[in-house]
Amino acid sequence: MPRIVFWNVQGSGGDTNTKAGDKLLGDLSEVTMDRKPDLVVLCELKIGFQNIFTGLGREYSTVILPDDYPKDTTYRFGAFVRSSGGCVISRTSRPRLINDGNNRPALSIVIEHDVGLLAVHAPSSVGQNFSAKMQHVQNTVQKCSGKREPCFIFGDFNMDLLGDRKTIVDRLRQAGLSNYSPLPTQHGHTKTTHNLGKALDWALVNRDYEFRTGYEVITTNSKSDHRPILISWR
Repeated sequence: MPRIVFWNVQGSGGDTNTKAGDKLLGDLSEVTMDRKPDLVVLCELKIGFQNIFTGLGREYSTVILPDDYPKDTTYRFGAFVRSSGGCVISRTSRPRLINDGNNRPALSIVIEHDVGLLAVHAPSSVGQNFSAKMQHVQNTVQKCSGKREPCFIFGDFNMDLLGDRKTIVDRLRQAGLSNYSPLPTQHGHTKTTHNLGKALDWALVNRDYEFRTGYEVITTNSKSDHRPILISWR
């Protein structure tokens, strides 16, 4: 059963001070030791973050660093693969950014058996309404074809699944993404992933693929305003 951890680490990176970087790395190390995810995807990283996260451990020796980000963005993805895990990155479909014109491109990863993954970090600035966020998801998904067609879309959607679940499902249908639905949560209840009491970090599964899926919100002591989520399937 492949397991993925996604975590918005709220602007951490190469310019984070030593104490904050050590604290975040310590929390992330606890998550990887406890849950042993096969793939760790972090977002809202800055240039130079690899200088901090190389200490994640020998099990996670592979770091994927897309190098074609817009120069002005401070919102980067980093992906760490567990060398003995169940998420082997495709040798023929390298991870790449899917850009729809804003400074937060999505990250496309294809793993073994041609399972497409798409990590998103939807816009959140003032003036970016619900429709703009859904448009970002729609635009990036439409740019994925073949092996890159996402079986799972996950990340920080900046849309509150607690307050807007019905609206989100309706908008997915209107956006031509009706075959995607939010993953069922622990014990049938959606948990908050943000310190404002919202569920902004979640995952969508493509129902065309017959996966048995799992979803968990992980509690940490980190100062990030987001909690990591764990996605699994078989």
